[in-house]
Amino acid sequence: MPVAYQNLIKKATLISLTASFLLTMVSPALAKVPSDPEYLNQQSMWQQIGAPAAWDFTTGSTDVTVAIIDTGADTWHDDLRDNIWTNPYEIAGNAIDDDHNGYVDDIQGWNFIGNNNDARTSVFEAGDDPEAVRHGTIIAGLIGAAAQNNVGGVGLNWHVKLMPLRAIASSGEGEYDQVIKAVDYAAQNGADIISMSFVGDVNDNTLREHLKSAYEKGVLIVVAGGNHSRDVSGDLDQRPLYPACYDQSDSVNWLLTVGSVNQADGLSGFSDYGKCLDMVAPGEKIFSTERYAPQYGYQKAFGGPWKGTSFSAPLVAGAAALLKSIHAEWGPEKLKETLLNTADPVDLQNLAFQGKLGHGRLNVGKAVAVAASLKAPGKAGGYYYFFSSSTIKRLNFDSRAVETVTDLPGEKIRALSVYNPNSGSKSQLAVLVARRSFYYLRLYKDAGEFINEFSLELPARSDVVVKRFHVSASPSIPGRFVVEIFYPKKKQTIFTVFNERGEIVKTVKFAGAIDNWTLGRYDGALITAQMVGKRLQVKQSPWDGTAAQIVAIAALSGASVEAVRSGHVSLGANASEQTVLITRRGQRVEQALVDFNLGTSIASLVAVTSDKAPWRLLLGDSTTSEEALLFPFSTSGGIFRLMKVNGEPVSEIKLPELKGTTD
Repeated sequence: MPVAYQNLIKKATLISLTASFLLTMVSPALAKVPSDPEYLNQQSMWQQIGAPAAWDFTTGSTDVTVAIIDTGADTWHDDLRDNIWTNPYEIAGNAIDDDHNGYVDDIQGWNFIGNNNDARTSVFEAGDDPEAVRHGTIIAGLIGAAAQNNVGGVGLNWHVKLMPLRAIASSGEGEYDQVIKAVDYAAQNGADIISMSFVGDVNDNTLREHLKSAYEKGVLIVVAGGNHSRDVSGDLDQRPLYPACYDQSDSVNWLLTVGSVNQADGLSGFSDYGKCLDMVAPGEKIFSTERYAPQYGYQKAFGGPWKGTSFSAPLVAGAAALLKSIHAEWGPEKLKETLLNTADPVDLQNLAFQGKLGHGRLNVGKAVAVAASLKAPGKAGGYYYFFSSSTIKRLNFDSRAVETVTDLPGEKIRALSVYNPNSGSKSQLAVLVARRSFYYLRLYKDAGEFINEFSLELPARSDVVVKRFHVSASPSIPGRFVVEIFYPKKKQTIFTVFNERGEIVKTVKFAGAIDNWTLGRYDGALITAQMVGKRLQVKQSPWDGTAAQIVAIAALSGASVEAVRSGHVSLGANASEQTVLITRRGQRVEQALVDFNLGTSIASLVAVTSDKAPWRLLLGDSTTSEEALLFPFSTSGGIFRLMKVNGEPVSEIKLPELKGTTD
C-alpha cells in the first residue's frame, strides 16, 4: 500500500500575514542588477546571498537542468515558459514513446499524480489547497524566472532548464510511489539537480535508496529541512524527518538539506534545525512567480511574502545550477563542497543553535567567484570527444583522464560529431559508421547511451572518400547532418546535407579537396578553408544560395589547416560571429581569426614544433569578458596555453597523449 504524505506541502510552506517592507539597498557598483518590475520586492533576498555579485560572472546556462519534484509548475507562465525543460528525444503529439523511457509524449516533464504528460499544476481538483497550488511555481521562479523581460521578478538563474515533475497533489498530499517515480525520471532524463521541498516522518527505505541512486548517477539532491519549530521541538536530532535526514547515518553526506534564516541571518522561528542541516538560506519575505489562473481565483502571476524552508531549498538548488553553468563537468560532490565551503558563518547570530545550522548561510556570490577562479574557459562542456579504432573516448578536462564512452565492436567509425539537438539541451554524439555497402549514423547521449540509428542515402564505394561531418541545430540549415564527400577521380568535394531520416536534402559542390571546414555556430553556414593557388582562402557559404563571403589570409600562404571552429570570440563594436583556424607551415603552428562581417583576419604564432601529431582547437564564446579564450592543443599531449585571441597567455593545462586519434 502506498504511504501518504499528510498535508506535506503545508509543513514546508507558510505564508506571511504581516506587511512586507521593500528594502532599496544599493547594490555594489559592479553588480549586475535586473530591471524587472518586481525585482525591488526580491532585492533584499538576492543581496543577502550575494546574487548580484554572482550575476557578474554568470546568469546561468540552458545546458543545466533542475528537476522540481512538487505540485507541478505553471509551464505557461510568462516568466517561466522560456526556461521550461523540453525533452530533446521526444516528438510532441505523436503518441509514441520516442526515447523509450516509459513515458509517451513527455515533452515537458510528467504528471505522476494523473499519469499524463501535463506537469502544469491543477487548479480545480477537489480539496485543492491554495498554498499547495502555488507551491511548485514559487519554487520554479526562485530557481529560474527569466530576467530583463519586463515581467515579474527574477530567478537566481536567468537561463536554465526547469523540469517540472508533479508528484504532489494540489491538496498538498503525495505518496512515496509517485515521488520515487519522479526521482527516477529526473535521474534518467538528464537532470543535474533535484529540488524537493517537502518532509514527512516516515523513513521509507525505498525512497532513500532511489534518491541515493540518483546521487550516485551524478545528480545533486537538495531538500528542505522542514517547518516544525512552531508545533514540535524542531530539533531534527531528536525527531528526524525525511528525506531531510536520509543520509545522517551514512559515511557520505549525499544530501544537501537546507534550513531557513531571516534577513538578519537569525534562524527562522518555524525552521527545523540539527545535524541533518547542511546549510541555511533565506526563507522569509520571499517573493516569486505564482500559479496564474484568474478564473479559478489565482489572480496574481507574482506575489508574496511567503516563508518556509520550502523556499530556502530552491535558493540552494539554484545556486548549484549557477555553479554548474560555469563548470559543466562538476558532479554533486564538487557542487556541494563549493557551496558549503563558501557559506557565511551564522553561529554568532544563533548562539542557542551552534552546531545545528550546518556550514552557515548560502553565499552564492562567493561560491560563483570561487568556481570562476577555477574555470579554464574554452573547455567544450568539460570534455573533448574522439575515437580510436572502434572505441569512442573522451578527455575529461577536470581530471585529465581519458575515459571510454562506448565501444562499437565490428563497426568502422569514419567520423564523429558532438552537437546539441536543441537549444539548451545536453550534448549528444553522432557517429558515422561504414557497414558493408552503406553508411549509417548512430546517435548517442553524451555518456554513451544509445539513442537511435538510421542509414544514409550514401553508398560505401571505393571511389568515394567520406572525410568528415558536422551536425547543426540552426534553423537556417535545410537539414541537420552535413557530410564531406571527396571524389578523387573527379577531384571534387561535395557537401551533402541529410535530414533525420537519412534522406539527402541539399548538396554543395567545390572544386578540389577541402583542407578543413565547420558550420557557423549560429547561422549554420558552411565555412570552408582551402588553398587557392598559394593563398589560404576561407569561405562562408549560406545554404540558401546567396553570395558567399571570402577572406584570403596572405600571411598564411602555403599553410595547411589543422582545425576550424566558429563562434562569438570577441565583443568588439562591429564584431559578429568569427572563425578561428589552426594551421601548420613546416614547424610553425599558427592561428588565424577571421571575421566575415568585417572582412578581416589576424594571424599569430601558437607553437614551433617538429612533432607531426594533429592539432585540435576548443573555442569558448565570449560572455561578460571582452574576449573568449582559445585552447589549441596537440594530440601528442604536453603543456598547452589557454590564450586570448591576440595570443596573450592566460594559463597552462597539461594534457595526456591522444596520438593516433581523430575528433
